[in-house]
Amino acid sequence: MTSETGTLLTTSETADRLGIRSELLAQWRYQRTGPPFHRLGRLVRYDPMKSTPGSKISGLLLAHEFGRSLMPISELGSIRSAARDATEVAIERNRAEVERAEAVGDHTAAGFHRGEVARLQPAPLANLEAIDWGPFWGRERTGAFLVDPWLAAGRQTALYGPAKSGKSELVLYAAAGYATGRDLYGREATPGVCLYLDFEMTEDDVDERLRDFGYGPDTDLSRLVYVQHPTLPPLDTKRGGDAPAAEIDAVGAELVVIDTLSKVVEGEENSNDTFVGFARHTGKRLRQRDCGLLRVDHSGKDTSRGARGASAKMDDVDAVYRLTQRDRGVVSLELTHRRVAWLDSITLRRVEDNSGVRYIIDETKTWPDGTADAAARLDELGSPLDIGGNEAVSLLRENGYPTRREIALAAVRYRKDGNHNGTTTKEPTGNRSGTTA
Repeated sequence: MTSETGTLLTTSETADRLGIRSELLAQWRYQRTGPPFHRLGRLVRYDPMKSTPGSKISGLLLAHEFGRSLMPISELGSIRSAARDATEVAIERNRAEVERAEAVGDHTAAGFHRGEVARLQPAPLANLEAIDWGPFWGRERTGAFLVDPWLAAGRQTALYGPAKSGKSELVLYAAAGYATGRDLYGREATPGVCLYLDFEMTEDDVDERLRDFGYGPDTDLSRLVYVQHPTLPPLDTKRGGDAPAAEIDAVGAELVVIDTLSKVVEGEENSNDTFVGFARHTGKRLRQRDCGLLRVDHSGKDTSRGARGASAKMDDVDAVYRLTQRDRGVVSLELTHRRVAWLDSITLRRVEDNSGVRYIIDETKTWPDGTADAAARLDELGSPLDIGGNEAVSLLRENGYPTRREIALAAVRYRKDGNHNGTTTKEPTGNRSGTTA
């Protein structure tokens, strides 16, 4: 996309031009201050003519709940000054709202009709963002992953299992791989920022496991924002929801990991109200930011009955995986609940050799009934391997092969896994596991 003055700038390019850090721009976006910007889906772009060192910029100093600053001390003076300016603006805005309310009351008391008074009130949708139906229908929805094949972008995932079953190691492996862009499970990965809130491991545990995974002092782990045993307000309260939301905006996180969920809430674990509050105050904030969430939790004595605690704990998530350790390092991630058609149960194998520790996907993968047939038909129709899910559904239906969207999406992934152009891979019988939420 271009402006009248040329190509729009990324956050990093804009920060370089202004002589500030990228994190400061993220803070200004959250506070609705600083140079104007455009959102292009999940991307942020700035106009080069409005992002010069001479342009008027103000901002607020964010209070970081994690006891650390994202900017040098030398920058704090100017930010405090900007904060005072922004506070005055907020006070003036509040005063204007009070005056408007008083004016409505005065006019009503004076006998004006409701329609005449309504002109003094803001439009009901002034602060709400409705769907723009044009771009909505044109957006491809093949199912993006943060960590392929089990952590979906912008979705909320729960992982539970018995204590000491390897949950924290598996999650750290996925988070570090995502932050560094390392190929995980044999799949290509695009690096992103992960905010990891760890209430389980010690610093020695983290050091040992990262070294086992092949990381070290020369590894760039700047995208892994790792916080151990943070002091946070309870995340099932409004004040608690504000803390991670501010940090997500500050660092630009696309994935948040909470290990373990029960340690960030103040309500009773057996009370549904506790997790309804978490969904309202924290889960909702993450969804509004299109930020993925991985919640780690413990199972009860009977793992088949789900995670420990109230049933509402799993009501607001998009996918629930049950972790089970099997023989010879095999780890089963059984998808017990889902509202995302293209997710599936997976089986991993923990491999430890001279190169370190890694997890690989077990080769015996199951597909929904009809996947191989749909993939073969896409081959016959000459569709490219990178065809999108919406295109695949339309192509199959237009050529006399009506199929459910779930099967078409599975067929797209089936072909990307190498099962195409005559490749014969036996399709196991039986539907995928998991119940549709």
